[in-house]
Amino acid sequence: MVSARRLVLEKPWLLPAVAAICFGDASSVGDLAAALDVPRRLASSLFRQLVNTSFIEASGVSILRVSGECDIDVRRGYGYYVAVIGDTVIAARPLRRRVKWFTVPFEYVIKGCTSGGKMRFRVSLVRRVLGIEE
Repeated sequence: MVSARRLVLEKPWLLPAVAAICFGDASSVGDLAAALDVPRRLASSLFRQLVNTSFIEASGVSILRVSGECDIDVRRGYGYYVAVIGDTVIAARPLRRRVKWFTVPFEYVIKGCTSGGKMRFRVSLVRRVLGIEE
């Protein structure tokens, strides 16, 4: 049995799809596309990857059952899906043609200070989604 935590650590771009399925928002490719607000071709690609990793069992475009464990806590906000897994924070945002994702060490999120540039933006975004005071 595949754990959602392990799957997302190995393939972070699947975080939005795993979250939609674990929250019960999607039971088919069309539902997944609507839940993530992405084109059907991207939803179909994510769906196929979940089938290939044995996280779900599907018949055509419908989910028969979720074979994996939904042991992940995901927060949504500002268009991002954020999950804390161990000492890593994973954030993913579904776009039109792909899923944009990044990781941040959890200690940076707790401290709230880091060097400038992209990392500062990423840390502040994750802190806002998780509801940590600035």
